[in-house]
Amino acid sequence: MYYHSSEINVEKLKLVLDKSENLLINTELYNAGINQDILKLIVAEKENKTKNHRNKYSKWWLAVVDTIGYGLSDLDLNQFNELPKIENQFDRLLLVSAIDHKTFRYLYE
Repeated sequence: MYYHSSEINVEKLKLVLDKSENLLINTELYNAGINQDILKLIVAEKENKTKNHRNKYSKWWLAVVDTIGYGLSDLDLNQFNELPKIENQFDRLLLVSAIDHKTFRYLYE
């Protein structure tokens, strides 16, 4: 799911994240876990889905719910950020914990 807004509304974001999680359960992606290769696929898919709407908003963030690892530790985040950056058109990439929707990590920042 993607979420776009000039201001983040936490309640709306939570609804979007809940919907994303419900769509993801019992898919191959859910069972495999979030890693850089899977994240590349997610980013490419979401870029394709949003390409016709890019001109409507000045900022685009992609929030991915991590239902496998339930977020990244400091060490995980550092290791992830040492990998080659996933080139993308989003202004920010976020990895959100499925346990607590207020817990997230910005990737590449």
